Amino acid sequence: MWLLNRIYAAEEESLEIPVDAEEFLKRYKNKEHEFAGINLAGAKLSGKCFNHGFILNLSGANLKGAELCETNLCSANLSGAKLNNANFYKARLESAKLEKAKLIKTNLNSANLGQANLSEANLSEACLSHAILFKANLNKTNLSRANLQNASLREANLRMANLNDANLSNAILFGTNLEGANLEGANLQQALCNTATIFPADFDPVKAGVYLIAPSASLKGANLSSINLNEADLREANLSRANLSKANLQIARLLQANLSEANLSEANLTCANLTAANLSGANLNQVNLKDANLTAANLSKANLKNAQISKTNFSGANLIEVNLVGARLLGNLSGATLHKANLCGAYLGSVNLSGANLTSADLRGANLEGANLEKANLKDANLSGAILKNTKFSGAIMPDGTTHE
Repeated sequence: MWLLNRIYAAEEESLEIPVDAEEFLKRYKNKEHEFAGINLAGAKLSGKCFNHGFILNLSGANLKGAELCETNLCSANLSGAKLNNANFYKARLESAKLEKAKLIKTNLNSANLGQANLSEANLSEACLSHAILFKANLNKTNLSRANLQNASLREANLRMANLNDANLSNAILFGTNLEGANLEGANLQQALCNTATIFPADFDPVKAGVYLIAPSASLKGANLSSINLNEADLREANLSRANLSKANLQIARLLQANLSEANLSEANLTCANLTAANLSGANLNQVNLKDANLTAANLSKANLKNAQISKTNFSGANLIEVNLVGARLLGNLSGATLHKANLCGAYLGSVNLSGANLTSADLRGANLEGANLEKANLKDANLSGAILKNTKFSGAIMPDGTTHE
């Protein structure tokens, strides 16, 4: 029986005469697009584009061990294709048809499979780390022992999928449907889900180490480094001491969130809403706060060294003892509390600091040209070497305690 199976297997592999990459590309260039069952095993097709207005048909093709790094196969028909051990690193496979395809031990690291159909495909032991699987159909797909670390599975369909011993650590599962999926032995440590995520009936995501990204979520000390939380709703969430370094938090809703002592170094908070958030003692070194709203936020003792602050709203914020050495501030700081803040060498040109509390602040070498410091309190502040050209001090309390006329 074993010998008979081997003979059948050999016959199956030899049904189609191998076609080399050069001949295949020549035929494709001549607008041929029907290649069902073609034998391209081991072909080197990296960097090629097969998306020229017509659908490439490679259904049932043999592409075992083929090199397809950064290849564009958007909308291609690869249903039933043999793709074992092929290399699809950073390949574009959006909307591709891969149902019932064999992708055992295939490298799909960083590939884009958005809206691709992988239903009933065999991806056992495949590498899908950092892959994009947005709205992909993985119904009844075999992903046993597959590596899906850091993969984005937003709104993907994984109903009845086999994820036995799969690695889903740090994967994004927002709106993912895992109903009836086999998660036995799967690693979901630090994977992200939201209230729209559907897990199997007997599965406990909290016990599995999955993080819920939702208003009032408890994420104290969570490791969310480099994670994509664009537009995430984390109002009133507890993120104290969480690691959010290099995280993407653009347009995130963090109103009244607890980010005390959190690590946000190099994070992107462009247009984020941090109204009344607690950022005391937080590390905001090199953070991007362009157009962010920090109205009434608590930033006492936070490190904002080399932060990108453009059109940022700090109105009424608590910036006591904050580190803003060399920072370029182009936002609204009216009424902000900057008591004992370190602003050495900071650029504050034309910034609105009216009514701000700058008592005992260190402003040595700061550029305050054209800044509005009307009614600000500068008592005991150090202005040595500061640039004060056209600075408005009307009604301000000066370092010596006198009120400027």
